[in-house]
Amino acid sequence: MLVAGLTQVVLAFQARKWGGFLFTFLAGLLYFVVGLLFLIYPLQGAITLTLLLGLAPILGGVFKFALAFKTKPDIYWEWLTFDGVLFLILGVLILVGWPSYAIWVIGLLFGIDLLFSGLSQMMIGFAAKYAGHR
Repeated sequence: MLVAGLTQVVLAFQARKWGGFLFTFLAGLLYFVVGLLFLIYPLQGAITLTLLLGLAPILGGVFKFALAFKTKPDIYWEWLTFDGVLFLILGVLILVGWPSYAIWVIGLLFGIDLLFSGLSQMMIGFAAKYAGHR
């Protein structure tokens, strides 16, 4: 976050003629300050980040659930409902154990992301190899 904040502040000054200077500068400054706070107070940062990681799936699940009911007559709306319910459950599970889950939830979610990212990269590689034989 420190590097991203510094980069965004530099970008704001380089693109001064662009109308979004103030917002780009303030966002970069915010990133930098939050990154600095994470370095100074890592445990409190992990606890706060876990709270946000619990609230985000709940909000996302509500939106997916609402979208599923909006598109209900269309095909596959059930899968969107299922996805929304799973997202809600994930958020509730994270919040039920908060703040004691703060130590390991971030690592678990990062590990799951790495696993699925690796799987998707493998599938892309297999698809590219298969497309090359055609």
